[in-house]
Amino acid sequence: PVPPVGAPIPASLLAPGAPLSAALGEVGLGVGAPGEDEADMGRLQAMLEARGFPPHLAGVLGPRMHHLILNRSMAPSTMSRAQQLLAGLQATGDESRQLQAVIEMCQLLVMGNEDTLAGFPVRQVVPALNVLLKMEHNFDLMNHAGRALTYMMEALPRSSAVIVDAIPTFLEKLQVIQCMDVAEQSLTALEMLSKKHNKAILHAKGVPACLMYLDFFSISAQNKALTVTANCCQGLLVEEYPLVSEALPVLSSRLVHDDKKSVDTACLALSRLADSYKHDSKKLTEIAREDILTNLQTLLVTQHVSPNTFTTCLHILVVFASN
Repeated sequence: PVPPVGAPIPASLLAPGAPLSAALGEVGLGVGAPGEDEADMGRLQAMLEARGFPPHLAGVLGPRMHHLILNRSMAPSTMSRAQQLLAGLQATGDESRQLQAVIEMCQLLVMGNEDTLAGFPVRQVVPALNVLLKMEHNFDLMNHAGRALTYMMEALPRSSAVIVDAIPTFLEKLQVIQCMDVAEQSLTALEMLSKKHNKAILHAKGVPACLMYLDFFSISAQNKALTVTANCCQGLLVEEYPLVSEALPVLSSRLVHDDKKSVDTACLALSRLADSYKHDSKKLTEIAREDILTNLQTLLVTQHVSPNTFTTCLHILVVFASN
């Protein structure tokens, strides 16, 4: 039975494992974007109906559920702390205060998740961190700002939709390397962003930027740069080819590299390139360069290649041969 509007929600409906409790648990938490509370209510109603509850239940429970959703946010102390740290990040001219604030922001984010940080002021914090990321004279500020943005994406995955605005700044750190730690931190952030925002990186000329000083990085950072490149090679349009064509010599050389992960990622990138232009014989001919063909054939007779990469290598050659 559905409780009247003024009555409390029965404990049996909200008990662990109860259908209503389970439905509530599936409703996503917002990160402060306008309209997300209404979206949560819409998802709640759809889930209730999918679980067999009568359609009018969401209407009856609506005011109370809306109150719960609005208040499923950070504890007051955490919210207050986030606002204090935001003020510290914005303390222009006081770099020691800004540094302390960004260090503590890193600590807050690395220990948080979508539950403990629901309501976190993403849209205010990201621009403040992006400003610090541009402070070329202060390596500590830049490095910790990059870390904070990375930790934010780990704790609040939907924040990447806001952090995407920092892509040009991250790419700048790879083109003029003043501090290797900052550059490698930028690659870590770009790798995370490339999973959902590969087109934004691609159109910001991110592929040549990531590969520009590839050999100067640690092998771990090199693999992140190659992963960004591979993600940017997915579903390319004809007009996007010039944005990736400079990567071909690097990808070719990586097919016969000593590092197994580099080989795997380079092969994946070439496979995605071939698939993108499998109906464009001109572009495919450019991709099927002599050095790439030679290195792919070498890869096929290498004993240490993984089964997945062996299959991917064969797939590339089949696409080349069929055109």
